[in-house]
Amino acid sequence: MKNIFLLFLSLVLSSIAYAGAPQLPDDVLSGLTYTEANITKEFPDYMMNVVDKSDGHPVRLGDKSIRFEVRSGDCFDWAIGGSSDCTRYPLIDFQGDRERYELATDVFKKKEHWFSWSIYFPEDYKNNWPLKNLYGQFHEKDGGNVIWSFEQYPNGIVLTKEKGLGGTEMKQFTVLGNNELPGKWHDFLIHAKFSKNDDGFLKVWVNDKLMADYRGVTESTGKVFHKFGIYRTGITRFHNQNNLEGLNKCIKENEGLSWAETAVRAFSNNWEVNFNWSKVLYEKCNSYYDEIEIPTDIVYYDEVRRADSCEGLGLLHDCANLAILNQKQLMLVDKIKSQANKKILAKVGKKNKKEVKGWVDTRVNIWTEEPNFFQQLGSSKSRKEALNSFIAEGIQKFK
Repeated sequence: MKNIFLLFLSLVLSSIAYAGAPQLPDDVLSGLTYTEANITKEFPDYMMNVVDKSDGHPVRLGDKSIRFEVRSGDCFDWAIGGSSDCTRYPLIDFQGDRERYELATDVFKKKEHWFSWSIYFPEDYKNNWPLKNLYGQFHEKDGGNVIWSFEQYPNGIVLTKEKGLGGTEMKQFTVLGNNELPGKWHDFLIHAKFSKNDDGFLKVWVNDKLMADYRGVTESTGKVFHKFGIYRTGITRFHNQNNLEGLNKCIKENEGLSWAETAVRAFSNNWEVNFNWSKVLYEKCNSYYDEIEIPTDIVYYDEVRRADSCEGLGLLHDCANLAILNQKQLMLVDKIKSQANKKILAKVGKKNKKEVKGWVDTRVNIWTEEPNFFQQLGSSKSRKEALNSFIAEGIQKFK
C-alpha cells in the first residue's frame, strides 16, 4: 500500500511540475526562468508549445520558437486569491471577461535590465478589437498591478504606462501599426531601470527604431516581474459590439441602466468600453444576440532574453548603433504628431480618431528615419511647410 501511495504521489508531483514549469530551451529563451502564470487548471496541449522550423513553423534564429494559441473559452481560475478569468454570475467587478495563456518570471533584482524578444503574427492575423490582446507585461507583485504592457488597440500594438505610477497619468506609445504586423518577425529591445523615483527609465526599440523613451517613476512596489504570451480581455465587449442591432433593441425595450445608451454609443464608435459595464450589458442583453464565435489568436515568440548589457542579449541587435533621439528631438516629434492629429481631425471629424492617431504615429515614426530629418525641420518655416503637406495627405486619406 505504501509503495502504491508513493507511486501515486510521484505521478501527481511530476504532472504538477510539468504543468507549471514548461521546458524552454536556450534556443528560444535565456536569462530568466518562466513558469505558467497564476493558474490552477492544467492547460490544453495546444496553448503553448516549443516548435521547430523543420515542421514549417516560423523561427527568428536557431531551430525553435514558442507558439501560443488561445481559443474561445480558454479561461481558467487563478491559483492565488480565488479569482477567475471566467465570467460568472452574479458578476464580480474586475473578474472574468478574459482568456489567456502566459508565462511569468519571478521578481527581478534591483538593477538596470536589458530585455529582448521577437514576435511573429501569422499572415492571416487580424486585429479583433474590441478584444484587447496583451503581448507582454511588466507586472508587480504585492499589489497585482500591470505597470507596463504591450497592448492591441484599433491602430496596432501600443506600449502603455498605466496611470498612477508616482502620481502620473497614463502614457501610450504606438510601436507597431496593424499593417506592419502580419507575416514577419518584429524584434523588441528594452533597456529599463524600475524605480519608485525620478531616476527610473524605460526605452523601447522595435525593429531597430527607438519607439519609446520614458524617464521618471517606472514602478511602485519594488517587486517587478515579466509576463508574455497571449492575454486577451474584453470577451463581452466583442459580443456586444458585434451585436449592435440586438444591443440597441435590448436597451430600447428595457430600462434600469442610466449609462447604457452612453455605452452603446461608445461601441458604435469603436471606443474602449469599461469592461465591468460591458459584462452587465452582456448579461442583460445577450438573449437578443446572434451567436458569435470568438476568433482564435496565434502568436510566436523567439529570442526571449534578459541580460545586464545589450551585448549580453546575443547578436540580433546592433548594440553599438542603437537609434537614439534626445529629449529635444522627442519633444519635436510629439509636437508634430499632436498638431497633425488635431488638424486632421478638425477636418474629417472624430469618428476616425484612433485610426488617424495610428496613421500619424506610424507615418511620423517612418519619417524620423529619413536622413537629415531633424536638420530639415530645424526652422519653423520648413517645419510648417512639411507639416502642412503631411496634414493635407491625412485629410485626403480620411475624409
